[in-house]
Amino acid sequence: MTRIHSFVSGAIVLSAVGLLSVNAGAKEFGSPGTVEVGGSVGISSGNEKQSASGASQTTNSTSVSLLPFIGYFVSDGLEIGGTLDFGIDNTKTGSVKDDETTVGLGAKGAYYFKAGTSGARIGPALTIEYLSMHASIDNGTGSTASGTNSGPGFAPGVDLKVPIGNAGVLTAGVDYLIYSGTITQSGSPNIDDKVNELNVNAGFSIYF
Repeated sequence: MTRIHSFVSGAIVLSAVGLLSVNAGAKEFGSPGTVEVGGSVGISSGNEKQSASGASQTTNSTSVSLLPFIGYFVSDGLEIGGTLDFGIDNTKTGSVKDDETTVGLGAKGAYYFKAGTSGARIGPALTIEYLSMHASIDNGTGSTASGTNSGPGFAPGVDLKVPIGNAGVLTAGVDYLIYSGTITQSGSPNIDDKVNELNVNAGFSIYF
């Protein structure tokens, strides 16, 4: 199963605003009061298990994601932030095609330790997100069913951030997503949906 996610967020607009407001003077990344705006591209691989009426099915998944982000350092190295995501998920297993539109609201917290004298930061991070998805399912026989899939997910991980110049940051990270939701379809039993994915990501942000 291959899944492609595309996320669109107001954080992209905030990135442009931030670029216009960057101070020409040097500022240490990760210092109290620092604002970070950007995003990353991730590649994920894992499995999805769906269970209903005593039966279950597990499929492998690979996904590509774009995730805008905005964060604020409340103290040296301690960053809290948020994400607002819109996604399209296309899945095909055998003759069954599943198209999902996803809306998610998430929060992220991280603590970054200084790594050497270059200004780089590395540390543990945790993202908590609630996802709500609307699915259109074509079973390959000409009939189409619709349903919703919603539930919480969380992803512990480790991030590395390397400042570039006075306002840019290269980012890289790895996290493990654990998602548990319920698929509801009119006239059909609810389906328990569990996803476990390892994600590797890289991106760019600006700070001011």
